[in-house]
Amino acid sequence: MLTVSLLVCAIVALTRAADECPTDWKMFNGRCFLFNPLQLHWADAQESCMKEGANLASIHSLEESTFVKELTSADLIPSWIGGTDCQVSTRWFWMDSTSMDYADWCAAQPDTTLTECCIQMNVGIGKCWNDTPCTHLHSSICAKPLK
Repeated sequence: MLTVSLLVCAIVALTRAADECPTDWKMFNGRCFLFNPLQLHWADAQESCMKEGANLASIHSLEESTFVKELTSADLIPSWIGGTDCQVSTRWFWMDSTSMDYADWCAAQPDTTLTECCIQMNVGIGKCWNDTPCTHLHSSICAKPLK
C-alpha cells in the first residue's frame, strides 16, 4: 500500500509540474511568457528565447496583448516580439510558426520600409506595434507552450 501511495504522489507531482511555467515565467492561455530586460538586437533576442526552449512571443488576441503589455509595464522602452517580414516585404509571420491572426499596429504601421522588418511593441498610444530595423536594441518577450 505504501508503494502505491508513493507512486500516486509522484504522478500527481509530475502532472502538476507539467501544468506550471518555469520560475520567473508567467502563464497565460496555455503558454508561458518571460520578459527579458536585456537590450538586444532582434536576432539575439530570438536566440536568447531559443536557449530557453521558446521563441519571441507571438500574440493572438487583445487579451493576450494586454497580458504581454502588463509584463512590460515597468519598461519604458520598446520590446521585441516575434513578428517579422524580413524574407518578403509585407508578408508578416511569427517565429513560432503560428498564424498572424491578430495585430495591434500603430497608426500608419507597418509602413513597408524595406529596412524595417521586425516588430517592436510598447510604442505610441496604447503601446501599439511598429515595424523597425532589427538592429535596434530592445528588451524582449519570450513565449513557449506549457510542457
